[in-house]
Amino acid sequence: MTKPASTPASVPGFMAAQLVGASLGLAAVIALFPRPVEVTADTAAIDPATADLRSTARSTQ
Repeated sequence: MTKPASTPASVPGFMAAQLVGASLGLAAVIALFPRPVEVTADTAAIDPATADLRSTARSTQ
């Protein structure tokens, strides 16, 4: 009588598919959710030090 294999033959393929899927998932997360960029006075569209935000807000009345 032969001894049964300790691991099925499909395990390496399954593990490879899991690694490919994890890589694609990680790439999608990185592409869809980039790291936030710190806004400084040099990169801001409006200078936060001199902007009067009350005049640009819409009136709710």
